[in-house]
Amino acid sequence: MLMVTSDYHTRRALSIFRHELPQYQFSVAAAHDPQQFGISWWKHRQWAKLNFDEWIRAVWWYGVDAGGSGYPRDSAIPSPLTRP
Repeated sequence: MLMVTSDYHTRRALSIFRHELPQYQFSVAAAHDPQQFGISWWKHRQWAKLNFDEWIRAVWWYGVDAGGSGYPRDSAIPSPLTRP
C-alpha cells in the first residue's frame, strides 16, 4: 500500500499503519505544502506549534500507544524534519 501524507508526520503515520496492519507492506510519500509547513519551521509560529505537536504525538505513540516498543527498527522511515 502507498500512503501519501503531509511531510511533517510521515514517520508516525507509517509506524502506526505498520503496527496496526503488520500483514501489509507500506510505503510512504510526503506531500509537501509550503503554505502549511516548511524547512525553516522555527521562523513561523504556526509551523513551530505544528512541529511541537507532531513531536509530542510521536513520543506518545512510540512510548505509550505502540506498547512502549520504542522507535521503529526500519531505518528507511524518514525523519519528520527532513525532506528528500
